[in-house]
Amino acid sequence: MPVKAPGRRWRAALGIGLGLPRMLRPLARLGARRPDPAQEPAAAGDLADAGEIGLFRTSLDGRYLGVSLGLARIYGYSSRSELMAAVTDIAAQLYVDPGRRRAFAELMRRNGVICGFESEIRRRDGSTIWIAETCREVRDQHGRPLYYEGTVEDVTARRRAERRAGERDLEASVARLHFYTRLLAREVVPAAEPVPLAALAATALAAVDPRGERPVACVGLEGVRLRTDPDLLARALSELLHNAFRHSAPEGRVTLRLSREGGAAVLRVIDCGRGLAPEAAGKGIGLAVAGEALRLLGGTVAVATDRWSGLTTATVTLPEALLGGSAA
Repeated sequence: MPVKAPGRRWRAALGIGLGLPRMLRPLARLGARRPDPAQEPAAAGDLADAGEIGLFRTSLDGRYLGVSLGLARIYGYSSRSELMAAVTDIAAQLYVDPGRRRAFAELMRRNGVICGFESEIRRRDGSTIWIAETCREVRDQHGRPLYYEGTVEDVTARRRAERRAGERDLEASVARLHFYTRLLAREVVPAAEPVPLAALAATALAAVDPRGERPVACVGLEGVRLRTDPDLLARALSELLHNAFRHSAPEGRVTLRLSREGGAAVLRVIDCGRGLAPEAAGKGIGLAVAGEALRLLGGTVAVATDRWSGLTTATVTLPEALLGGSAA
């Protein structure tokens, strides 16, 4: 039966010939030789290996027509034939949630292509992993669907890392909220001691970027000392830096700049990212913590976004805190 080659829409959707992402490249090679779906699975079952990415062809009703050795290994099988003999009903045997196959088929029916469809599946030994499927529907010359072909990538490590990061974020949010309630209850009594500003800024940076991966420019901080509570000011700066990093691209530079204005020390934290919407400026628990900590220090913070450049600036003003140094 003649098989209709992928048209321009399919190629554009999958990026074929347009600089394919790693996960999609094997799909471009799958189109070179398409089996007749009427063949026995054994005759259609061998797909060239694609390293860590598994390749598959399945019937519309959820049977394997072909698999690569890479796919067999992802699922815990020693060979292609072992996988194809063991898994005869993908919906019931593979997916932890059998409804995922129905969702998969519905997306294929509507769109003809899926990119990064993530599901939890069972391996041969009963353990579970997470996979991401990228797939296209192959049709005949009359536009009738014949079968699916695509790729599988094991994304378990990423999913677990995201879950751990989510748990850490939740813990940090709870701790932040607890600290905020202590500030409001005046359970935190600020100290006042001479503090080298450059060292204090380094402490604040280490709290939010312990590996030093984000580009930060510190301007005017060296040689300047403030009379303040180092812990409270470092906490306030870390909250402002956290927001700046969150609203900047990973490679975007954040600037921490000190100036002397009317006898006050003025610190500006400037990002180079998307900026905050006007209704969001000054909101959020992190900014609330920073604002309350600075209020205890006799200071203020104001946040503004330039609508044209997208730069967001958090301006910290600390009257009578500047002891000495070269702040401009």
